[in-house]
Parts: sequence; structure tokens; C-alpha cells
Amino acid sequence: MDILKQELEKRRKNLSQDVGGRKIFKRSEIEQKRIQRIREEEKREAEAKSLRQKQSQHQHNKSTDDNNNNNSTEGKLDDWKKVRIERAATCVVDRSEYLD
Repeated sequence: MDILKQELEKRRKNLSQDVGGRKIFKRSEIEQKRIQRIREEEKREAEAKSLRQKQSQHQHNKSTDDNNNNNSTEGKLDDWKKVRIERAATCVVDRSEYLD
């Protein structure tokens, strides 16, 4: 029960700080507060989205760099394969000369 009383007291204090102890409010004031909360929430969401995009961009750049490193290795492998194919073709041509 003490926890419930503490929670209620805490909420009352927060409310009194927000509204200055008033008990009657104009509808326009309530609407302004609601709009203000919505805008603050949208701002927080936009900041979080911006942060996620920056992290995503950073991760994308990192993966692109990794792919470039892999591509350079693959390019070396492709060159090596081409050399082997050329050598094999040369060997076949050389052997065909002996068969004639």
C-alpha cells in the first residue's frame, strides 16, 4: 500500500509542477499540451531515425570497403585462372603439333 501512496504522491507532484496547482483548464490549453507532446515525440523519433541512418550508412560503407577488398582478391584469382587457362590451351596446341 505504501508503494501505491508513493506513486500517487509522485504523480501529484509532477502534475502540480506541470500545471501550477490549477484544477480547471481551458480546452485550448489541453490541446496545446497535447500538440507539444506529439511534436516532442516526433522530434525524438526523427533523431532516433537519423542516428539509425548514420549507423546504417557507416555499416554500409564498412561492408563496401570489405567487398572492395574481396573484389581485389577475386580479381587476382580471376587473373590466375586466366593464366592457367592460357597455359592449358598452349599445352593442347603444343601436343597437337606432335600428333600430326
